[in-house]
Amino acid sequence: MSTGSGSMGFWGFSIEVWDRLCVIGFWVTAITGGVAVFGGLFTAVIGHKISDVTQAQSQAQIAAANARSAEAHARSSEAELKLEELRRQVGHRQLQRDAFLEELRGQPSEPVEIMYLRDDPECFDVAQQIARALEAAGWRITGLAPIPVPRSNTDPIAMSVDGQPSGVTIVTASMTEAELQAMEMQAMRQAGWAHTPFTVLASAVLRGLGAVSSSAAGPHAPSVGTLRVVVAPR
Repeated sequence: MSTGSGSMGFWGFSIEVWDRLCVIGFWVTAITGGVAVFGGLFTAVIGHKISDVTQAQSQAQIAAANARSAEAHARSSEAELKLEELRRQVGHRQLQRDAFLEELRGQPSEPVEIMYLRDDPECFDVAQQIARALEAAGWRITGLAPIPVPRSNTDPIAMSVDGQPSGVTIVTASMTEAELQAMEMQAMRQAGWAHTPFTVLASAVLRGLGAVSSSAAGPHAPSVGTLRVVVAPR
């Protein structure tokens, strides 16, 4: 075995060398561990930040989706309302019977003749609804018939019996000043108007169908003491 001034070692290195290598290895391990710890903390912090950002983005997307859904629902509801309004405008007219009868209850009456546009099923249906409601209210119906074909075709058929070209018209032989004022008050939904057979029937049709026209002292008016209801297309 050979000896020298330094301590004995192994694998060809002295103890001093191995000591230095151990110290270096310790520091390398410590530094590596520190880097690993720092890396772990960095990863955790970044992961937490990413999670917060992702959650915020998700909440924003959910809020935006909810807003779009609410807007779509509102548009759908508006479209349904418009569709229902369109159906009411183009569909068959339906008399609001209870409101119609309420206007006639306990009021003065006169005989009524009802005329409707020939070959128009919707006009015939409305005329029948009015006739049945008047009979239920105790009013006397003297006739329910189509409008005769006029000799001249230059004017709308309904005008040949003093009716308006559209809607329902209450026709009378004459109208007093009080009745004229009553019609104006009814149009403005005002109370306190004079109650006569003519005005209460006009009010009943207004409430029952939502609109009414009137005619008095026309060339084809009914005889005094009789009212005429003319049903023309909507």
